[in-house]
Amino acid sequence: MARRDNDILQEGGNPTGWSTEEYGLQAVRLCRDDATCQLEHLVHACVTWRSKSYFFVSGIDGHGQARLAGVFRIYQRGELKPALPIDYPPPILESFPEDCHGPLESQRSTREVSDILLTALEPGLALGRREIVGQGLLSTSEYTRAVKTLSRTGRIRRSADTVGKSTADAQYVRKRSGPPAADATSCPPSSTHAPISFEGLLDAWQIRLPSAPIGERSVLRQRITQEGPSVRALPSTRR
Repeated sequence: MARRDNDILQEGGNPTGWSTEEYGLQAVRLCRDDATCQLEHLVHACVTWRSKSYFFVSGIDGHGQARLAGVFRIYQRGELKPALPIDYPPPILESFPEDCHGPLESQRSTREVSDILLTALEPGLALGRREIVGQGLLSTSEYTRAVKTLSRTGRIRRSADTVGKSTADAQYVRKRSGPPAADATSCPPSSTHAPISFEGLLDAWQIRLPSAPIGERSVLRQRITQEGPSVRALPSTRR
């Protein structure tokens, strides 16, 4: 979206009095003066993002593809200077993903970029997009993917100092991991059983006592009970 000239002039207290077109032409000249720029047919455009003007220049490479040559912003005293890649607005990122994200963007999985972010967030250290992307650890879109994944799984959270701030200014810290909760389903079943009666024990062992007077039977009952006080119920072996 092109901005009105008055809006652009007010943004940086611009003393130059340049119009949108003049700033665009200046951006093209800066790209042509860059020895690393090998693009042809350079054109300029201006987009607005969060009350800031971004002038970007694109051209055609040797394969006939449109590529990004440079992105510029108006700084103090009306100077037009290259913008930092971490400050590129989404419209430019989406239009030129290969130039903004780098060759590894399409190769690294969400799990990989999440591990990179989690490793960078050492215990007690709060980092945000500017630090992670600025150090070249992740691209902007990779950082966004990693934050969404780790936040959803509860492994990171916003630092207390940046709660309520914009996403661009947010910083994140690792969540402390407590001891794993006990899983009732993993506990082994209890091995205790109710004591078995004397008659039940004989029946389980398939013992048939000969007929005996009541007194002798009582003595035998007492002897078995004393010799095997820890005997517990056994599965029946009857067929």
